[in-house]
Amino acid sequence: HYIHHHYAQKLTVPEIAHAVAISPTYFSTFFVKHFYCRFSDYLRSYRIEQACAMLTNTDMSITEIALATGFNSGSHLIQHFRKSKRLTPLAYRNTTK
Repeated sequence: HYIHHHYAQKLTVPEIAHAVAISPTYFSTFFVKHFYCRFSDYLRSYRIEQACAMLTNTDMSITEIALATGFNSGSHLIQHFRKSKRLTPLAYRNTTK
C-alpha cells in the first residue's frame, strides 16, 4: 500500500523498510521472495502502468506524466516505457485513443 500511495515520490529501500519497521536487507529479501522481482523493477513497472492510464485518460504531456509518475524526465519515461511496452508513450497513446 505504501508503494502504491507514494510511487510518484523518490522511493528507496531504506525509506520503505523504515516505514514498515524492518531492516532494508530483510525488506529486499522479503520483496523478492513474495513478488518474484526486485523492488526497483516492481516500482518501475507500477509507474509505467500508471503512465499508461494517464496516457489513455488525460491529455497531459509526456513530460507531465513522467513527473507525475515519479520519473525524472520525459526521456527517462520514454526509455523505460519503450523497454517495457516495446513502443513509445506517444505511440501507446495513439493506439489507445
